[in-house]
Amino acid sequence: MIDTCEPTICSWSDDGLTFIVKNTSLFETTIIPQFFKHNKFSSFVRQLNFYGFRKVKFSNSLKIDHKLEAQTAKFWRFRHEKFRRGRKDLLTEIKRTPSAAGSSSSTTAPVVPRPVLSSMVQGVSPQVVKLPERSPEEVANLKSEMEAMKRRMASMTKNIDELTDLVKKVSVNEEGDAPSPVVSPGALR
Repeated sequence: MIDTCEPTICSWSDDGLTFIVKNTSLFETTIIPQFFKHNKFSSFVRQLNFYGFRKVKFSNSLKIDHKLEAQTAKFWRFRHEKFRRGRKDLLTEIKRTPSAAGSSSSTTAPVVPRPVLSSMVQGVSPQVVKLPERSPEEVANLKSEMEAMKRRMASMTKNIDELTDLVKKVSVNEEGDAPSPVVSPGALR
């Protein structure tokens, strides 16, 4: 899909480790319908997330180019360790993540068609198929830990964004009439 796409709409990054959607509107109307039953970019992004792709926040903090940043501000970059330019052999290793199969608030298991389930279980010993039972207390503790981790990760992400903005402000002197202030590592804590 990326290799055959118009480069002004979507392309690989220079290093071939990420792909970049440059024009989401054209991507929705011309590319998505060729491969999916829908034409919504948000649905496409959700499918990518189900398969372990992650959005990459582009930041070139060493060489800040305001013109380049303005041109690429609306680009969407995605990464998956098994999705590489020229490495079709890795594509079979990209699997839908188990957490994406059902909603976290759902109490029922996802429905898997019998032939698919049979092929998944065939040749697997009963000990592997049987999952250990968890007490309601253990499940509640795990959920609580997961929520705490999510909050902590959101806070850390916010801190990283703030630090990135601070580094940009410190390292770029738009007026050009005063030297950039030097910030000691201890001042960022």
